[in-house]
Amino acid sequence: MKDSIADLLEQFSSEYPDYELNLFYGSASEIINGLGNNKLDFGFIIESHNDILKDEYCSLSLQIKQSVITPDSIDIAVHPINTIEKPARVIWQNDINCMKGLFVEKLRDFSECFLLSATCLNGKKE
Repeated sequence: MKDSIADLLEQFSSEYPDYELNLFYGSASEIINGLGNNKLDFGFIIESHNDILKDEYCSLSLQIKQSVITPDSIDIAVHPINTIEKPARVIWQNDINCMKGLFVEKLRDFSECFLLSATCLNGKKE
């Protein structure tokens, strides 16, 4: 079973090699702005930032495990200081195209064990 976001992204990339995944690291407000400007398709933010979410985003809450990061450009692994699971929210705009829809389905499958809640526009539960 896949138990981290890194596992999910790896599985999605393997199943859909023609879909390019680019990762961007930033603050919650930078991620929200990137979604609003159509520069990002999805955002992963820490659950405590729910107050800045707008009604035009769909979201899925889940527990994520921080895992080791190993960039291809260097041969050094970056290990998280704190390895406890944290509540996070995946957000996206409600304009699902085909590939975004496939990724959302993977997220839903992934989150079955970790699911806290899923909401769509205006905070309605799915």
